[in-house]
Formats: sequence, C-alpha cells, structure tokens
Amino acid sequence: MNKTESQLISHLRFPMTLAVVAQHCMGTALIDWETLGTKDIPGLVKTLVSGCAVQIAVPVFFFISGFLFFQGVTKMNRDTYHSKIVRRFHSLFIPYILWNLLTIPLLSLTKYGETLTGTTSMTELYDFWHHLNLKTVFWSYQASINEFPNLLGWSSIYTSPVLGPFWFVRDLMIASLLSPLIWWFVTKTKQWGLVLLSVVYLLRIWPQTAVNSQILLFVFGAYWSLNGWSLTFQNALWRKLSYAVALLLLIILVRLEGNATYWGFQLMPLFTIVGTVAVFNLWRGSGERISSLTQWLSKSSFFVFALHMIFTLPLGFFVTKALFRNASGWLFPTLQYLLTPCVIYAISLSIYWLMERLTPRLLSILTGSRKQ
Repeated sequence: MNKTESQLISHLRFPMTLAVVAQHCMGTALIDWETLGTKDIPGLVKTLVSGCAVQIAVPVFFFISGFLFFQGVTKMNRDTYHSKIVRRFHSLFIPYILWNLLTIPLLSLTKYGETLTGTTSMTELYDFWHHLNLKTVFWSYQASINEFPNLLGWSSIYTSPVLGPFWFVRDLMIASLLSPLIWWFVTKTKQWGLVLLSVVYLLRIWPQTAVNSQILLFVFGAYWSLNGWSLTFQNALWRKLSYAVALLLLIILVRLEGNATYWGFQLMPLFTIVGTVAVFNLWRGSGERISSLTQWLSKSSFFVFALHMIFTLPLGFFVTKALFRNASGWLFPTLQYLLTPCVIYAISLSIYWLMERLTPRLLSILTGSRKQ
C-alpha cells in the first residue's frame, strides 16, 4: 500500500462513520408515489440518504479492514497469524468487551430517562435487565430475520450483541480468526474465487448464521491487498462509469424504497459493491495530503461509532426535536432529519475531545489504541 492509498483510507473514515450515524437516524419514511408532492419530500430524503446512499458505509469499512489486514502478508505462517491476532486483541477484542459492558448502565440510564418523558415504561427497563446474560450481552441480544428472502427463497438470520452496531466488530474478529482460511482461499482460487464470492454476495446466498453476509467484503479487501490491486481506477473513463452506474442504481433504489421492498432488497448488494468502488474513486484526489483535522476525525471515528447508538443518538434526537418542536410542512421536518446526525456526531466528538484531555488512558483502551 502506497502513501496515497493510506491517506485515502484516513480521509474516508470520518464520512463513512457519519454515514453509519445517518443510517440509524432514518425513523419513519412515508412516501405516497401515486400522489407524490411536497408532503413526501421528508420521506424521499430519508429514503435517499438513510435508506439507500449510506448503506455502502459498512461494506466500505469491511473492505478496508480486509485490505489492511493482509497488507504485507506474503505467507500465512504461525508468526504472521500470531502477530495479527495479538494486534486485533488490543484493537477489537478489548474494546468489544468493554463497550458492551458499558452499554448496560448507559442504556439503562437512557431507558430510565425515557420513562420520565413518557416515551417508555419501567416494564421495558425491567425486561431489558431480565434479558441480559453472557450470551445476549456479547453475542445475540437482538436477533432478526430479513424481511424478504433472496431470489432462491432463502431467508437469513442476523444477531447482534447488546451494543447493536458492534455486530460489525464481532464479525471482524471472526474474519481475523479465519484469516488463514481466507488467505488460502484467495491465493488458491485466484479470480475464480472472486467471481464465486461475487455471485454469493449478489444473490444473498448465505446460511442462517449470526454472522452477516457483509463479512464477504472483508474477503474482497483481502483479494485486492494480496494481489496488489489499486483501490482506484487510473483511467478517468472507468471512474466516471462507476459514478454513473452507482447514481443510476441509487435512483432505482430510491424508487424501490431500498430494503423496504422485495426488489429493492435484491438490488442492494449490487449497489453496495458499485457504490464502494465509486466512493474510493470519488475520494481519490483527497489522498494527496492529510490535515491535522482529518487525522483527528479519523482517529475519533471508532469512538463515535461505539458511543452514538447508546448515548448520543437519543440525546441528539432530543436536541433536534426541541429545536423543531412546532415544525410543520415539509421543509422543517427535512431540516430536522438532516441536522440530527450532525448534532449526534458533534456531541460525540465533544465527549471524545474531553476524554482526550481528562482520561487519555481510558480513551486509549476504549478505542483499541496502544498510544494516545
């Protein structure tokens, strides 16, 4: 990996983390296609952003993780595997354990606050505590079946730990543990293996297991890294083609309302692959230099990702609802929706900034850093 690609990845961490936050801010998106008018603008914007466009964020992170994991790996022996796993123990496993444990009191506090505002009841809080055990906290607090089957009629089941978004970290740890198998598959199957993985991913051919099929993007990243392929197209025509196809798929997905409809659900994997390619090429020029602000935003992205769902997301919604208390029509609800992820991110960054100065060692452990 050259310096430009390293800086490109650093530039992407902040916007992709903001995209993850925006994905969790969708709420209800109502669109009446038969009588489409200004009243449907909030629903259209929510569907465009949270329901479709930002769905590429997690695939991008999986791809980057696989790409970085296999950088410089010429052979997968015991020493290489041991070195990689030790690093992931600090950067993934320890934060995974600590954040899931921290979620229990933070989520309890949030739920108790909601009882005071009347949005929930103490019964729900008691049910939350009653449901906690070793398995649910760290593996399967939430379990869900995809609303739609794949084209073959197969359904998939996905689970997440008590800190919902950390299914991504759990699956990264699993991919890391399976890295010798991934290395063997990539080096032995060559391009045919890539074709096979693409078919599996695009058709959503996936067993009913806790692990999400998006883990396949980790393997795609491994292919790019082990083969020394560039993250971006050198040919301008190919870059423009990736933008055009991604935009076309995005427009179609908005009309299909993303994963909310059967055909939108089937088309989404193709969009995430093309969208990932387009994103890398779109940020291609940003890799020439990296500012101190970009470095700080990149470094803080994991903290924001970990904290937002359990603490700053409900707080951000509370702030924007207070600001737009008497909002009506289509303009102010749309602005409220667009502002909410920004407020959530700003609050999260403020807490990160304070911890940098007051508790740097704790922050280092929570973010999986060896130095702060």
